[in-house]
Amino acid sequence: MGLYLSGVLTLPEALSGLVNEGVVTLAVLMVIADRIQDSGLLDRPIQALLNRINKSQGGTLNLLIPVALLSGFLNNTPIVVMLVHPVREWALRQGVPPSRFLLPLSYAAIIGGTLTLVGTSTNLVVYGLLNELAASHTLTLFSPALVGLPLLLVFFMYVTFAGRFLPNRTANDTRPKSVTEFQIPARAGETLHNLSISEAGLRHLKHGYLYRLLRDDEWQEAGADTRLKRGDRLVFLGTPALIQELSLVAGIDFSQEAHRPSSASTHVLEAVVPMGSELIGRTPKELGFRKRYGSVIVSVAHQTEQLFGKLGEYRFQAGDLLLLESLSNNSLPPSAELMVLNRYQSARPPRDQKRAYALLFAFPMMVMGGSLLGFALLHIALMYLGLCLLLGLARPGNLSKGLDAQLFGLLIGALALATAVEKTGLAHGLVGQFVDWQLPAWLAVLFIFLATWLITELLTNNSAAALMLPFALPFGELSGLSVEQVAVTVMMAASSSFVTPFGYQTNLMVLSAGNYRPLDYLRFGGPLVVIVAVLTTALVSTAMAL
Repeated sequence: MGLYLSGVLTLPEALSGLVNEGVVTLAVLMVIADRIQDSGLLDRPIQALLNRINKSQGGTLNLLIPVALLSGFLNNTPIVVMLVHPVREWALRQGVPPSRFLLPLSYAAIIGGTLTLVGTSTNLVVYGLLNELAASHTLTLFSPALVGLPLLLVFFMYVTFAGRFLPNRTANDTRPKSVTEFQIPARAGETLHNLSISEAGLRHLKHGYLYRLLRDDEWQEAGADTRLKRGDRLVFLGTPALIQELSLVAGIDFSQEAHRPSSASTHVLEAVVPMGSELIGRTPKELGFRKRYGSVIVSVAHQTEQLFGKLGEYRFQAGDLLLLESLSNNSLPPSAELMVLNRYQSARPPRDQKRAYALLFAFPMMVMGGSLLGFALLHIALMYLGLCLLLGLARPGNLSKGLDAQLFGLLIGALALATAVEKTGLAHGLVGQFVDWQLPAWLAVLFIFLATWLITELLTNNSAAALMLPFALPFGELSGLSVEQVAVTVMMAASSSFVTPFGYQTNLMVLSAGNYRPLDYLRFGGPLVVIVAVLTTALVSTAMAL
């Protein structure tokens, strides 16, 4: 807006991001990923995947390989969201520390996302900017794979031999069962009156268990033969996925609000407090949390701490996992303050699951086939979304839930900034200061990589890509690099956030679930950054120059 008010840009130039093909493509793909995640269609494939894993490093690869390949076609962030809790629960059942699996899971999804233009929002950010800055580019769907695929193979070897860098914290010293298990209160309705806990279907729940019940102000143990009474307060312990499971049990009411009817739909959010959030160091009471977000805090998890009950005086910390009951399905906290990981409510399976599964697995086929036939990514994504609407996998009223307003604000602002940099000649003027350096191509690639990577670790991956590309293009031109070489370098560097929990969303998601400490990321991810930098420099400056 400042660029428009100062007269640097016209209004159409300032708002050009709203009609940018890369931005619109990203929006459609985020909606598709959100609808697939919310449909539950991936639950069965995920369970089948976990059944193949064993305790060995080879078993780890059985998990990482499918995750990485899937991340190349679906946005990698929701893939990690869907897997964090199931993988953690599986590890605990096997007697293996979850810390052995969750950080490699995050890194596999990040690297897998570099295989295609659609695997990560970072690549689409670069793609959208490139359409504005160098419309004649020849970047295709699989252009990043020239570096991403060799990198993925090297990563698998790295995981096999670098397991000693991962923490091996056992259940005894981390109390893992309390880290991401939440206390979920409910009430017994008329349907459950006089049924035993076993008869009510509450004895063998997949995602948790009935911990105890409150009747006439007295806590009672919840045995299999305990008879339920109408109005009993039930306390469940489990992962947030238990909300969906219990929604299929008639007579369970999750409402926390006395004024809400028992028939009202329950909307539960699982969210994490990101680095830089204005919530950090403040209490819900100071923030007016309930009024501000239209949500009630059910519980908070931070590494080994688990807090329930009255949380008005709790001071938020980066990495806190919050379980929220939302008063409205439209309550969506700004992602700069709270990053929503999952939404849970009544399970609504598609009308025809067989056709829905066929459509789900058709997505990568459509992307690959359409790209080979010359269709634009946007056209492919819109066709797929139309099929999702026809089959009931998506509903028009829910499409906006998958959109990240902060991300699109960033993209639109970045496109406006890129236009201003190009229009004023700022980038060429700044880069002109280095014209006497005469860097060889490989050194220019390395310089662009390191500068982008540093911004990624200080800010975020998307911010780094948006800020660096307008300056990296003319800088690369001085050393004879093509726009495609520069673009792929920025993509790889912006996705190389391996040494802190805060540079990439998936790293923050596994922080509490795996009970990691910041030093764990540096130990396991530091050598990986060096590997990515060397491979990117070598492949971009040689193979992509042919």
